[in-house]
Amino acid sequence: MPKLSAYRLHWNMQRGRYELYTDGHAQGSFEAGNLTWLAWLDQHASFSFHSREGFACTLRKERGQRSGSYWYAYRRYGQKMLKRYLGRNAELTVERLEEAARLLHMLQKPALVPHKVTEFAGLLAREAQDVSSRKIEALAQSLAEHRQQLPDSGLELLARSRVVEKLQVGLRLPVTFVTAPAGFGKTSAMLNWAKERLQREQSVAWITLDESDNDLFLFWRQVFKALEQLCPGCSATALSLLQTIQAQSITVVLRVLIHALSSAAHSSELVLILDNYHLITAEPVQKSLAYLLEHQPGSLHLFLLTRSEPPPLLLRRSPDRELNVVTADDLRLQPAEASLFLERVMEISLPEEDITALLELTEGWIASLQLAALVLSTGTDSKELIAEISRSHRHVLAYLSEVLLSRLEPAALHFLLATSILKSLSAPLCAAIVALAEAPALLQKLVRAQFFLTPLERASQWYRYHPLFADLLRHHLYQWQDAAYIMLLHGRAAQWYRDAGLALDAAEHLLEAGDTEEAASLIEQEAYPLFARREFSLLLRLLERLPEPLLLTHSRLALARVAALAATDQMSAAASLLPTVEHKITISALSTQAVSETAPAEERLCLLEMGAFRLCIAQALAAQGDVSAAQEQARLALNLLPREEHAQRTSALHVLSQAHRLQDDVIEASALSPQQLAVLRLIVQGLSNQEIAQHLHIAISTVKTHINYLFAKLTVHTRGQAIERARALGLLAGEE
Repeated sequence: MPKLSAYRLHWNMQRGRYELYTDGHAQGSFEAGNLTWLAWLDQHASFSFHSREGFACTLRKERGQRSGSYWYAYRRYGQKMLKRYLGRNAELTVERLEEAARLLHMLQKPALVPHKVTEFAGLLAREAQDVSSRKIEALAQSLAEHRQQLPDSGLELLARSRVVEKLQVGLRLPVTFVTAPAGFGKTSAMLNWAKERLQREQSVAWITLDESDNDLFLFWRQVFKALEQLCPGCSATALSLLQTIQAQSITVVLRVLIHALSSAAHSSELVLILDNYHLITAEPVQKSLAYLLEHQPGSLHLFLLTRSEPPPLLLRRSPDRELNVVTADDLRLQPAEASLFLERVMEISLPEEDITALLELTEGWIASLQLAALVLSTGTDSKELIAEISRSHRHVLAYLSEVLLSRLEPAALHFLLATSILKSLSAPLCAAIVALAEAPALLQKLVRAQFFLTPLERASQWYRYHPLFADLLRHHLYQWQDAAYIMLLHGRAAQWYRDAGLALDAAEHLLEAGDTEEAASLIEQEAYPLFARREFSLLLRLLERLPEPLLLTHSRLALARVAALAATDQMSAAASLLPTVEHKITISALSTQAVSETAPAEERLCLLEMGAFRLCIAQALAAQGDVSAAQEQARLALNLLPREEHAQRTSALHVLSQAHRLQDDVIEASALSPQQLAVLRLIVQGLSNQEIAQHLHIAISTVKTHINYLFAKLTVHTRGQAIERARALGLLAGEE
């Protein structure tokens, strides 16, 4: 509990600045964020803050369990002490201090006055988002950002002219598939080629995909942002539309993108590289990408790196004459390349005949050659190793990995196996997992020894194992250790991530540790932020791992699942679950009760979330034409959403209006004039008002008049709403 501090940072109205007081005496002004301020924070553990808005709180520095000191803001309310995380010294900016003081002031009230509800919800959402992003940046270097950067291979890149020539062919064709098993050097070869393009100031964008990108909206949000790097302004409209549409209308958004890319002038070919495409298995993503390939602008060239054969759906949209395929045979190391790799990268010099023998035994597979080099680095004679591999009837990779692990020091072996459960590694996290004081030194030693550890970005303190090596390590972990020990490792990882404020990472490890109750609580904290970011597939993936009885005891999670299914065009599944959810939820508490103006802040926020989930379900039901069900969910949403939530309440009212109109069959295609229908179809194609005027040979003022009448008849306010409304009414038959 914070004690009264002798130091106070106070707003001086006359001087228009913050000043520091010690025991009531002014010591001078401070600008939060400058070097003097940071130095002062290093030397002090607490102070009080009084903002220019009149809000006050106490700041206290507290030491984390494993990773340094952090600042927290406190404010007492009656017998209760309210607390908010702020971060490290560098994060104590004026804006951060003012917002924390304002938020704690709002939290202390027994009931929020109506006009403050929206402001409070926004503050809490911003704080949750800010804290999450700050911590990820400080502790995990924001993996989401890294995935849109060219990766760091961790190895010196080899110039491979044969592969470069094959990749160059891709600049004449719409799509190139680089297909080979793990460890054949797909990423390294592509990275070498991409860096050469950048050196010539030619456009390249890179996305490293993972399982979460099976979410339709997350996948395309990443693609649009990457394309924005290549062609500034080309993805802005599509990205905006993506925030409002239902999953069924993704082709409408892609038309807008295709039109923008086709219309823009480009100084060079646009290259978009999608690494790890084999992780994309969701049919909606595959279908939408196939649509892009079918209508792809000539200036855009896609390069898909995958362990498996190209998906048939994509092949059907790309005739053989338009395909460029780089295979494992193209990527196999040649003798000169192998010699260069061993000498320059692995720092091992071998006789030419030994290199030739190893290359034959590993079949030019660079990962196997790297493992062989690591075994040799333990002191093994090269000719002895070649003889052992030749005598072994096992797969060369499995054999080499077992030999390597058997010859490591116990501490290094323990470190590798224990940390194989992690998606990414840092020294503090590894220390928590392996419970060894020398863990940070071991990590650096393994990095220097080229143990398949790749830095997540330059100057980063975070790494990841090569996926193939991680799989091998986990195989040996499960083979040599019992389930209880592995669950213990996951429990340690969960605790570290929870202390770091990374709830979703903690939840993933809690699920592996078998602690589904705690995992459900953490997922419940993050469900609405995921939902608001439209990361529906990630939310569903987490929820599917919870036992059904447990899921139904968490009202928000149960309804969030239905809403996420509805948002991803899985209405049959959503509709089948909804009656059970309605029955199981404590209706009087969370499902349908109106927001009480005397309700505590946390309960009010919970009801706001439930209202948003119901609104999403209502919109999906309306799009499916299920009028009565849409009306019921929209009314429940209106009952939950406070009057100040204008945007969401308007959307709910729009659903009710739409349902009534559909029910009464008021609006039909004939209600729109031929000119208005023509304008509507061009809006669907993503044309601007100016382009519509040119296309129809009419004045731009006439276009605006048609659009105004169009919006009025469809009872909408934006182009995105018009597209959704027209689609629900069947006015876009044949247009999608």
